[in-house]
Amino acid sequence: MDKLSANAIAKLHEGFTSMGEALLGSDEVSTQIQVQLATALRNPLEKAEFVKYMTTTFPTKPKLVQKLQTSINKPATQRMYFGLKATDTLTHEIHVRTAMNDLVKKGVATAEQVTQKGVYFAFEYKKAPKTILTVEEAYNKFCMEYAVTVEKHVALKSTATFVPS
Repeated sequence: MDKLSANAIAKLHEGFTSMGEALLGSDEVSTQIQVQLATALRNPLEKAEFVKYMTTTFPTKPKLVQKLQTSINKPATQRMYFGLKATDTLTHEIHVRTAMNDLVKKGVATAEQVTQKGVYFAFEYKKAPKTILTVEEAYNKFCMEYAVTVEKHVALKSTATFVPS
């Protein structure tokens, strides 16, 4: 079947709204919602309908759209979408969002998609490798995060004990 019936589209939209409202009413994402989202996104026709739904729903219910996006971004939902076990490492990601220049730089989106303001797309791409910091980079990051001044650094240096791992 190349096309969803009007009735099937209406049921999908009801389901998407139901999931979004359930997410709005809770701080937790249920496994059931994650399964439903992953299943819908795996089906090309339902995925196309989902991005249309997100596009039309955002102007009136932005928080609902945001909750659905957050649920999709959860590692468990991502693993379900890609058919991975809970212990498998994610190597790719799927995101439902508007196109931005950062995605064009990654080669995921087109400049034409960026010009379509407020239109949602499903982007699938390889996950960026995790950066491993050197000790010096990690310490500098720590100093920046905790606003460590020179005085605090000297005080830490004089009172800290080194425990080799």
